[in-house]
Amino acid sequence: MSAAAPAAGGERESGRGAISRLAAGLALAATPAFAAMAVFTALAGEGPMQAMCAPHGLPALGGMAPMYALMSAFHLGAWLRFVADRPGFRGQDATPHPPSR
Repeated sequence: MSAAAPAAGGERESGRGAISRLAAGLALAATPAFAAMAVFTALAGEGPMQAMCAPHGLPALGGMAPMYALMSAFHLGAWLRFVADRPGFRGQDATPHPPSR
């Protein structure tokens, strides 16, 4: 059997670029997914055990909804980097204009 030839530099770089784009997409998907899970969990309620263990008249601070909200906040960094890298952010103009006189 013959061994396959090693990938050319361009193929290796394009593979790394694809993996990098996939990782960036997954990082961007985490925040809205966790936020949606926090909302759905909060709307569904915690059930009878949570009602029994929580102090009367006060909402419980534990449970899955606050955890999902925190996870959403912790993954917000990817969105902040995404927005900061966009043209037009921090005075970076997307279209060049002729200098004014």
